[in-house]
Amino acid sequence: MFALIDGISFYASCEQVFRPDLRLSGCCVLSNNDGAVVALNRRAKELGVKKFEPYFKQKNIIEKNNIHVFSSNYELYGDMSARMMSIIEEYGDRHFVYSIDESFIFKSNVTDWFSYARNIRRRIWKELRLPVGVGVGSNLTLCKLANHCAKKVDGYRGIAIIDDEHSRKTMLEKCSVEDVWGIGRRLSEKFKALGVNTAFELSLYPPKLARQHFNVNVERTIRELNGEQCLSWDDNVEKKKQIFSTRSFGQKITCKEELKQALINHGVNVAQKARKQNSHIKQLLLFASSCPFDQQQVHFKASTTISLPEPLNDPTLISKEVSGAIDKIYKQNVVYKKCGVGAVELVDSNNMQLDLLSPDPNNQILTNTLDSINSRFGKDTVKIGSQGVDKTWEMKREFLSPAYTTRWKDIPKIKC
Repeated sequence: MFALIDGISFYASCEQVFRPDLRLSGCCVLSNNDGAVVALNRRAKELGVKKFEPYFKQKNIIEKNNIHVFSSNYELYGDMSARMMSIIEEYGDRHFVYSIDESFIFKSNVTDWFSYARNIRRRIWKELRLPVGVGVGSNLTLCKLANHCAKKVDGYRGIAIIDDEHSRKTMLEKCSVEDVWGIGRRLSEKFKALGVNTAFELSLYPPKLARQHFNVNVERTIRELNGEQCLSWDDNVEKKKQIFSTRSFGQKITCKEELKQALINHGVNVAQKARKQNSHIKQLLLFASSCPFDQQQVHFKASTTISLPEPLNDPTLISKEVSGAIDKIYKQNVVYKKCGVGAVELVDSNNMQLDLLSPDPNNQILTNTLDSINSRFGKDTVKIGSQGVDKTWEMKREFLSPAYTTRWKDIPKIKC
């Protein structure tokens, strides 16, 4: 059997761990540059705050109801996620981290699945004070659906188990077709036009017909809803064909050196992501633009492509390539609002073709050391000098909470 353990309002829950006074109050977390609400607790939902809506549109209702607002504290969320995954791993024969707040495990020889799921929830709450939902099923799609019921359907209270035909049919009838993993909004609209409104009705749809009318993934989903096992973890871990790092500036910039620093930081991020999926970069795309809504100047946007002579994923080499191309996109007197770097052509590190007469330019010992240190002690603990130190252009986080678990000066103090 498979189990999916998923954090409930994870970002907001992380903020409440070290602020227990917020558990009965409204609490919401904003996206990059404090743009939109990306997470909120139950109380904030009851008071009318909407997820993914811009913050400035909801500012009045937030202030009127004294709802606490936080900027995204990725250092805190990443550390709390690592602690949660470490606990979950102990409960499975196999373990797969799906996202920052979701984790699949496979476990055999369990006689009481409810007690098993309850023990996971209780331990995570006891040690981390994070609420989670646990869904159990015979395959990935069913345990994902059970997890949805555990968190969203009345009566389950955080635990839902599909271990027989009765429980399978009951939960499928309670879920809409768009709640099924892999269906989504667009496909659900097509199914609803065919009279398929619930997950149970989708399970009755002929699998072969689904493959003809849609695709093989929809066929597999329908088969899994009926108890077959068609998907594996490897099916959901495809290498990215392109990797981008882009972000709006916390404050607009006009300085060439600041724009170069920002682009080098994005280039280093792209290189790190490429190494993580065991890829090398063949071609880079650099771009920068002013704000399209700024009426004080004509909108400016520039981009350039860099074809690399050999595949690279070494941040020192990527930074040199980015630095050398800055004059192609920088224009004096332009007020820049956004920039980014993309790896638009990637090759598998195991299958890339190198020059027979030249050694590999990438310093693998250096990159492995950088990754090891930054993974252990936090992002940018060790970095390239050209990434800059005083990054005035970094994203705006006016409501940032302390890094309670990763910064010495922010560790909570107990006064007796």
